[in-house]
Amino acid sequence: MQSFLGPCEGGKETFYFGNEQHRFTACDAHVEDYQRHVAMQRLLAADRAAKAGAENGLSAADAKAMGAAAASNVLVGDWSATHFSCICCPMVFKTLNPKMKLMVMLRDPIQRVLSRFLEQKRGKHLPFYSQVLVLYTDDLAQRPLETFRRVEAFLGAPPHEYDQRRSAMVFNSRECYSWKCGRTAGEIRPMAAVGDGSGVAEDGPFAAAVGRLASFYRPHVQRLFRWADEGRIAQPPAAWREAYK
Repeated sequence: MQSFLGPCEGGKETFYFGNEQHRFTACDAHVEDYQRHVAMQRLLAADRAAKAGAENGLSAADAKAMGAAAASNVLVGDWSATHFSCICCPMVFKTLNPKMKLMVMLRDPIQRVLSRFLEQKRGKHLPFYSQVLVLYTDDLAQRPLETFRRVEAFLGAPPHEYDQRRSAMVFNSRECYSWKCGRTAGEIRPMAAVGDGSGVAEDGPFAAAVGRLASFYRPHVQRLFRWADEGRIAQPPAAWREAYK
C-alpha cells in the first residue's frame, strides 16, 4: 500500500477545502483541483505497478490488474489547521467520502495563543467518533515514533521506517516560523526567554492574560476531559488536568 499526503505547495497548505483565498465565495472549495491531484497520484501508482509487473514477466492482463490494485491502495488526504474554522469543510468532507477518517491534534490552548501572539508580534456534520483520531502535541513532542504508529494504525497505512533524528525535530517553532526550519527541542528557547525575557513568565506582564485565558478555555477543555472519560477520544496530557481543573 502506498501513501499520498494531500497536495501542498512549498510545504504549506493549499486551502483546497478551507479556501482562505478571499477572491472566492466562502464555500467555493477547490474540490475539483484536489480530485485531479488525487487521480494523478492513482494513475502514477498504477503505471509504476504495471511496469514492475511487466518487468517481472507478468502477462499484459496481469500487469494491468496489478496496476489497478495499486491505484486502489493509494491513501490520499489533506492537512490544515484551517479546517477548524472552515464552515463548509464538514459538508465537503462528507460529500467526498462519508467514511473518511479524520485526525485532530490538539495543543494546550493557552500555549497556542501565547505562541501565536509572540510569533505575530515579531458540528453536527462531523463524522462518527470512530472515524476521528484525536492526538495531542504533547504526545508528538515526547513520543513522536509512537504517535506516528498510532496514525498508521488508524489509517491502515503500512509501517514506515522513520529517521529517528529527524522525527525528533520541531518544525514551524517560534523564532523559526517556517515548515522548512527544523530544530531540536533543546534549540528552542522557552517562552519566558523570548524577547526581553519577561514575555510569559508567571510573574511577567502576561500573567493576568494567562489567568483570563485559562478561565475562558476551562469549560471547553473540561468538555474534552468528559469525552475522554467516556472513551470517545484519547486522554489529554496529565498536565492539562491540573491546568484546567
